[in-house]
Amino acid sequence: MKKILSTILVALLIISIFPTSLFGITANAETSGKTGNCTWTIEGTVLTISGTGAMSNYSLDTAPWRGQFTEVIIENGVTNIGANSFYYCSKMTKITISDTVKTIGDGAFDYCTKLETIILPNSLTDIGNSSFRGCSNLKSITIHKNLTQIGDAAFYGCSSLNSVYFT
Repeated sequence: MKKILSTILVALLIISIFPTSLFGITANAETSGKTGNCTWTIEGTVLTISGTGAMSNYSLDTAPWRGQFTEVIIENGVTNIGANSFYYCSKMTKITISDTVKTIGDGAFDYCTKLETIILPNSLTDIGNSSFRGCSNLKSITIHKNLTQIGDAAFYGCSSLNSVYFT
């Protein structure tokens, strides 16, 4: 009996050393909060940013909505997408950006490897450095005439990009 109990305790000790994500166990993640002057919510696999004004800027992997969402909706009223907001959101396939967004911060969509198409809003004037870097499945992008600034390496590593539409 002592040998079985010892074996079980050793096994539990070994398991406790490894991150829970290796075993498919995840902690309860936040599903809503504030980002700058805006708020965010996750329902199912959709992340929605709403409010009036600018989102917060983030350093790599620090945005509070790190998770399994596949779609992002930036609603009317949001004016700026913060730096590194969606850095390495590798499951994201779709982004809807409202016509109130004026700037996309540095690295905002950096390494969103499943993103295929994006239509930038008429209101957009500035795309920051490395904003779409590493979006290796990005096939097409629509850019409107109000865009005045495209930062360095904004589309670096977009190896599938074959259509850029100017309107």
